[in-house]
Amino acid sequence: ISRGTACDIDNSRLSNWKEVLAKFGEGALAGVFASLATTLCDIFFTTSKFFVKNIRQIMACVTRSAGVLLINPDDLDLGERIKASTIIMATGAAKDIQKKDIEKQKMT
Repeated sequence: ISRGTACDIDNSRLSNWKEVLAKFGEGALAGVFASLATTLCDIFFTTSKFFVKNIRQIMACVTRSAGVLLINPDDLDLGERIKASTIIMATGAAKDIQKKDIEKQKMT
């Protein structure tokens, strides 16, 4: 009886550890997948937010530039309109680059 009881105790200890290790492995794998999914979602949501801001900035510059080129509110010559339109587009691009740099500095 004592030999049987000792074997049962050893077997139960070993099976418990096997079960604990198996559950630990499952939990670790689930944690890795959850972390990966969170990282991917953060990347896409942040990217889409920046993408929408960039489109809004680009459309504002294009609209102002088109207004100068087509409507000509200041009665400018063609060369002056093209120059003014180029300045508007370049200023918009510079602002966009500056905003990206500032946002990168905030993230770090």
